[in-house]
Amino acid sequence: MSVCRQGMAFSLKERQILGIHGLLPPAVTTQQQQIARVLKNFRRYQNDLDKYVYMVSLQDRNSRLFYSVLTQHIEEMSPIVYTPTVGKACQRYGFIFRRPRCVCLFVTEIYQSIKQCFYNMFAAKPIFS
Repeated sequence: MSVCRQGMAFSLKERQILGIHGLLPPAVTTQQQQIARVLKNFRRYQNDLDKYVYMVSLQDRNSRLFYSVLTQHIEEMSPIVYTPTVGKACQRYGFIFRRPRCVCLFVTEIYQSIKQCFYNMFAAKPIFS
C-alpha cells in the first residue's frame, strides 16, 4: 500500500505497520474530507492556469485523491485538466515547470543519447522533489 494512495486517510495502526507514523500530520481524514479540502483550495485560485498547476501538483502527491476529485467533479475539472487549459499550460510550460513528468526526446538525438534519456527518467535517483 502506497502513501500516495490514501494520503491522510491511513489509520494510526496502518501508519505504524507501514512505517509512516510521524511522516504524516497526526489527523486522520477520510477521502471525502480530503476531497472537500482540495475543492476549497482549488476554488481559491482565480485563473485556470493556477488551478491546473494545483491539480498537477495534487496528481504528483496523491493520484488516488486527484482521480477521485476529477471523477466526482468532472464538469468543473474537465476544462482545467483538459482543453482549453492544457493548451495554455503547454504554451507556458517553461513558467509552470515543477519537475519532469516525461522523457523529452528530440529527432536530432542519436541512439546512445536517447538510451541515456530513458535511463535518466527511470533508473536514476530523482533530482527534483
